[in-house]
Amino acid sequence: MKARRMDLNEFFRSLTLSVVITDFMTHVFHSKRTLCPILFRAATANQENLKAYQVVPQLFKKFPPHEVKVRYQHGRKVDFGTIFSEDEIDNPPNKISWTVERKYERAKSMFALGMFGPDIPAREIAIGTYQWQHWLIIDIPGDKWKEGRVVTEYKAHEPFYINDLHRVFFIVYRQKGKDSLLYTDPYVSVHASDNLRGNFHWENLSRKYDLGDPYAINFLQLNSSSEPIMGYKIPPYEELAKNEHIRRHMPNSHIP
Repeated sequence: MKARRMDLNEFFRSLTLSVVITDFMTHVFHSKRTLCPILFRAATANQENLKAYQVVPQLFKKFPPHEVKVRYQHGRKVDFGTIFSEDEIDNPPNKISWTVERKYERAKSMFALGMFGPDIPAREIAIGTYQWQHWLIIDIPGDKWKEGRVVTEYKAHEPFYINDLHRVFFIVYRQKGKDSLLYTDPYVSVHASDNLRGNFHWENLSRKYDLGDPYAINFLQLNSSSEPIMGYKIPPYEELAKNEHIRRHMPNSHIP
């Protein structure tokens, strides 16, 4: 009789557990049905923006799988083409995050975060091989960017942007391995020369340090003048050519 009572107790416990699991799985199933389309629509919209602004495949061959979420101190967030004035990005963002996939979280992967501008002197007449590094942080544990190592200090102003809208990208790369990046390039301070800050291209960075394709991305459009945007001004090539590094990258037809 005692054994039978124990069997009944086990039976009811199993039945209760089965009901709980079923309810839980039903909740998860319905949550995914609601959440997945939302995530899919967001990812699709981001990809459409990256195509519309000639980011993929012109600058990157593949769509980065994740978004870099960026918000500045005044509350405005970067959202795949949002227009900002120079004053609005004068100071660094105060909130930055990105999705860290579970496998990379378990592996304690580190990441690099860069803020780069390719549109010099302007988007439709960009030199191409010359880019401006506004900011670069490496050895970031997960998305804890404030714990990373700054190798290029934040500087929003770029002296060779002409009066127009310029794409400025926030790009996250995943570093290979658990060790700190053996970074051999010079430290770039706020007061560093333009040659040092501008002697840069993100493809060279990725290739040199084996960073692969971008892990996450977002971008703003910087209005480089407070004047109304009235179209492209004549590129100040004479002024640009005074910079030795830029001069080396300019097409011969543009060198005065």
